[in-house]
Amino acid sequence: TDSACRMLRIRAAASRHTAAGLSRTLCSALPLAKGLARHVEALVRRHDELQETVAAGEFSIVAARELARLQPIARAHAQLRETADEASGLRELIADGASEAELRELARAELEVAKAALAEQEAGIVQLLVPPDPEEEKANEKGVLIEVHAGVGGAEAGLFAQELLQMYQQYAKRKGWRVENISHSAFEYGGCREATVSISGDGVYSALRGENGTHRVQRVPATESLGRVHTSTAVVAVLPGLDTSDVPELNEADVVVEVMRAGGAGGQHVNTTESAVRLTHTPTGIKAYSQNERSQHSNRATAFKLLAARISAHQEEKRREEMQAARGEQ
Repeated sequence: TDSACRMLRIRAAASRHTAAGLSRTLCSALPLAKGLARHVEALVRRHDELQETVAAGEFSIVAARELARLQPIARAHAQLRETADEASGLRELIADGASEAELRELARAELEVAKAALAEQEAGIVQLLVPPDPEEEKANEKGVLIEVHAGVGGAEAGLFAQELLQMYQQYAKRKGWRVENISHSAFEYGGCREATVSISGDGVYSALRGENGTHRVQRVPATESLGRVHTSTAVVAVLPGLDTSDVPELNEADVVVEVMRAGGAGGQHVNTTESAVRLTHTPTGIKAYSQNERSQHSNRATAFKLLAARISAHQEEKRREEMQAARGEQ
């Protein structure tokens, strides 16, 4: 079309003006403050050095993690520089009295678009420079425990909880994360009563922490024959994983241990032996249950790990509430 042709002419003219002045450094070409621009340039140089190091076969976990942290900054820097060069070319085209009047007018409109893009990209790169939360980085390394509980809504709530669980499992699979099913309890009619899975991988806690809370769906369920809309809920808890050094000291006298036959569809180890374990921490009332392992000993270890994670999350929540209350008193 004519408008497309005019746009191509504008970009070609702007590119010629940009090519004439590409000797500018980042500090003068980008809208970032000089000190910030120098810092970004240093990070990009470090990114390029690490890429060369890894390409040469000198791989290390530390270098790989640093490279992964710098890649978004390097990509944002390249995009910002490209937009800044385009804006500079448009300015030179507008100032060039020898250019056609129509081209200069269209270049002014394009420049406004480029300015808006620059502002957005600059804010994005500044956000990327914010140091990561050490606690969040630590949680990302350890993975998460995700608990899904059916809420209000009867049979439909169980189906909704099962769909949420499968969604998290499929998402983790697409991200290349490791998924381990810890426990799963189903209703007689199908669907998930409650389930716990462990997911580990790069950035898993940052990606999933926002899933905490009550999820609601309004729809005509498969179990509905009259076409009525039902409202159902499911509760999702995302707990940071724990390693051995993080496991809270549990006084066994405070933990009630119950063994029982595992529920489920049956099988060699299900419903035939008392292999399932349920723990109750009497000071807090927090419970943990495991039935998926083949032996009572393994289920006991899994249940204690899950109980420790829940107690740790409870203690952290209590600590945050106390800090907020202290701030409110000041």
